[in-house]
Amino acid sequence: MGEGERKNRAKQFKQKEDEVAMTEFQEDDLLSARVAEAGTELDCELCEGSDFPALEATVLLIDRKRERVCVFLGAAQIGWVDPTGSDYLRREHRIAERRGRSLRAKVTDVAELSDRFTVTL
Repeated sequence: MGEGERKNRAKQFKQKEDEVAMTEFQEDDLLSARVAEAGTELDCELCEGSDFPALEATVLLIDRKRERVCVFLGAAQIGWVDPTGSDYLRREHRIAERRGRSLRAKVTDVAELSDRFTVTL
């Protein structure tokens, strides 16, 4: 067997090895399922003049079709989800297709100096 044939066989083996690795990478496993269960954190910005919500308060995220996803505490709008979080809710959680175009979340962090807070689904 010559050097050229060895290189050709090694190349074929490497290509098959890459295909198997890519297939295994794309399959769901226990770790990927666990991440989905852990909940999603979203950054939110406080509306001007609104008070910060209490930690562990339950808020409602409502999708306004052309605007951002708004955050409500009771009947009062207290803020909105940042644009990347809004896109994520529309794409992954299909908030626009849900009844009332809304999801419930809990406040998990408040940063009073920057007028921002975090919610978890």
